[in-house]
Amino acid sequence: MKKGLIRLLVILLILSLLSSTIFLFSCKKKDKNYGKYVTDGDKDISIGVLADIHVMSETQAVDMTCSDYKAWEAHGQKMLGLSESILKTAVDRIINESDFDVVLVSGDNADDGGEVSHRAVAAELKRLENAGIKVYTIPGNHDINNKSYTYANGKATLTNPTTEKEFAEIYADFGYNSTDTSEFFKNAGTENAANAAGFEIGDNLSYVADLSDKYRLIAIDMCKINSDNYLIDPNGTFAAEGYTVDSEGYVLVNGERYPLVSNRHDGAMTSELLTWVEQKTKEAVAAGKIPVGMMHFPLIQHFGPLVQAENSVVNDPDDRYVADVLADAGMKFIFTGHIHIQDDAIYTSAKGNKILDINSASLCNYPTPVRYLRAKGEDAYVRTWNMNYITEKYLPSYLSKAEKKSIKKDFKSYSVSYLDGSMLAKVKNKVDMDLIYKLLSKLGVKKDGSNDTAVDSLANGVYNDVFLRFLKLPLYKKGNKGLSVEKIAKSYGVKKLPKSDYTDVFNLAMSFVAGMYGGDESCSPDETRVTLLKYSIYAAFKIISDFDLFGKIKAINPSFATIDLASAIPGLFKKGELEVCNNNLLMGIVASLDISAIKKIGLNENTNPYKALKLVVEFADMLDIDLLKELDLASYVTILERNQIGTINLGGLIDGNVSSKLLLGLTNDSLAEGNEFAYLDGTEDSAPADNRLKINLTTMAYSALK
Repeated sequence: MKKGLIRLLVILLILSLLSSTIFLFSCKKKDKNYGKYVTDGDKDISIGVLADIHVMSETQAVDMTCSDYKAWEAHGQKMLGLSESILKTAVDRIINESDFDVVLVSGDNADDGGEVSHRAVAAELKRLENAGIKVYTIPGNHDINNKSYTYANGKATLTNPTTEKEFAEIYADFGYNSTDTSEFFKNAGTENAANAAGFEIGDNLSYVADLSDKYRLIAIDMCKINSDNYLIDPNGTFAAEGYTVDSEGYVLVNGERYPLVSNRHDGAMTSELLTWVEQKTKEAVAAGKIPVGMMHFPLIQHFGPLVQAENSVVNDPDDRYVADVLADAGMKFIFTGHIHIQDDAIYTSAKGNKILDINSASLCNYPTPVRYLRAKGEDAYVRTWNMNYITEKYLPSYLSKAEKKSIKKDFKSYSVSYLDGSMLAKVKNKVDMDLIYKLLSKLGVKKDGSNDTAVDSLANGVYNDVFLRFLKLPLYKKGNKGLSVEKIAKSYGVKKLPKSDYTDVFNLAMSFVAGMYGGDESCSPDETRVTLLKYSIYAAFKIISDFDLFGKIKAINPSFATIDLASAIPGLFKKGELEVCNNNLLMGIVASLDISAIKKIGLNENTNPYKALKLVVEFADMLDIDLLKELDLASYVTILERNQIGTINLGGLIDGNVSSKLLLGLTNDSLAEGNEFAYLDGTEDSAPADNRLKINLTTMAYSALK
């Protein structure tokens, strides 16, 4: 019942906040240092980090205006068309404005692993090296044996991807043929190579390199690209997609054979590699050096129980927990990427040892960050340097004059707007007509040959007049025309809404999302946005009521109950309370839902509505869902059958939980007890904990910097 009820009453209301990846939240706070490189006094070492740069070079794409390229770019939040120009600008600024001794590039260097794009990235990294900055990189899950395309002929055409050997050759100067690289690890079992030419297809690309006389890099390649993990044309899927595949299952591209990899989003840490990393970490400590980890996948889970993200973290081979092994071996911090968010997290092992996982967002996605760590003695300072402009000469030629003008005027606003647009597309893709038909079928509205036109009309109305209307519902009224959250609220006695710069419901939702990417996802319960969110959700009930959803369902399915939703709306705006019993809202839906859980808890159309509400709350409490346990739903429900009151304090639920529980349930910051994830307890990601952190590398005590 829980899924059906929430999908009906909530998914159309707040799915703009909970997209296909479940939207995360943030604070909208001005940062006077945004776009500036900030130092914290003298340093022993200064390490810059470029994560998930995802370059799609103009020389590979060629035609960035064709529909196939636009479709590829739209599948994520990355500004692929600007990725190369952002990297070039970042390299300029690192050379001219920073005091970096080292730059680490933590994988996903080329968006689809194209050889041409990798060479474009290497050319930029060479500029850093020529400026006296050491550079080291490892592959990400996009980089090797991927399906790579060019759009030179106005459509997607397969082009040369990159093998392990080619990756090592292209980035020879950045870890794979460096005088500072002391040792390599190879799954293939061949002898350690002192130069890039020694690598072959199937080799793991992990290595050790001294960053200085005090710091040693342990670069860990744990992506699913080596020979032990090849799934060469499984079930003929590559061939079915139109690729030329030889008799052994290798894909042929321009006469060359490539073992393209499936399931590349899963980690491929092996017990052998983990033992090697453990040994090299201990050797660094024994030599009096501080081991610095770099790995593409996060070391530990940065998402909370609301997000199904099991493959967003390194896998643990043979029941050995990687974070425990590294922390106990003496590694104090590790730079990671992959999940495209700014999030610092400390893990405490069962033996009491701590390790800091510094996860960095993508350079080509808002907020276009360059992470850096400056250390002096025992103290380390972790900061973020956002690329707040693109040098004009690097802007790609395909951009329109209007786009160039917008980027030049305010690149931060442009990147936020780009994120808005890409997320809106994802939400629309998630909540499509198929989902609408499924939701209606749960309420007994199904095509039977005689009602097809009516069902289609209702489904289209739900999608366009309820779902899309809510997403783009203006927050504030403009004159007397058109509906808005403010206009609806005033019609129910609310004097005024808090002022803000947000334009509509989706824009409000995206303010939370943008801050999650930027690393400032906490907010206070009395914040303006929480109030606006609350009234937006109330307004959604008004939209559903005006659409007469339940009446239209009953017209198609006469057995559906008569529900008086309109009578419940005044109580929402006046007291924040949603009446669900005496207006038949709860039982009308419950009696119609085709869900087995309803029968398990003894609900049917004859159940007393007040008893039904009690059973629903008890059922929710019994579910093994951390968030529901945290919410304590029973405390927000009032059941007074004698007075005919059966309400849910929706306003209190929002006020009391959006910041303190819901946000933490999305980001894991609530797990700060025992030997579990101690995620900066005390700062709990409040701005700017994920971007400005001071930490003692001996005690691992930390505090947020100003």
